[in-house]
Amino acid sequence: MDQLQKDSFVSLGGPKANGVSDHVLSRLADRLPVRYDAAEGCFFFGGGQFRAAYSPSGLVTQDYGLIIRLLKLDRNGPDAKPALVVFGLHGHGTEQAIKAITANAHLARTLKPHIKQDLFAFLKFDFVEHKCIKSEIIGANSIP
Repeated sequence: MDQLQKDSFVSLGGPKANGVSDHVLSRLADRLPVRYDAAEGCFFFGGGQFRAAYSPSGLVTQDYGLIIRLLKLDRNGPDAKPALVVFGLHGHGTEQAIKAITANAHLARTLKPHIKQDLFAFLKFDFVEHKCIKSEIIGANSIP
């Protein structure tokens, strides 16, 4: 993990499957207003709990995604590089969060005031037959 301090990186996938994402979330600890609970398989934010939803046939109908952009993985490290972590509760949320980084103009406008700071975006996605039909920004701000 020491190499993460020296190189910029993008980490895709949640902490259950991706040790790098887990490491970043551990380092952020209480700084990040969104908390991922691997045991419960959900996010907590603003006093609410956010879980995926499923159709009667078991298809994902609602998923959530989290985008974390850090200017430096170690805020105090003079040589630390930027990091980007993106994941959802399922692959659906991960995929849509990745797409939102480049294709969601509303998200870009929301995050623009925070562009020179560490930031996060917490997103909700609705699906029908694996197709995203709606996206919503639940929270997007700088990370204190």
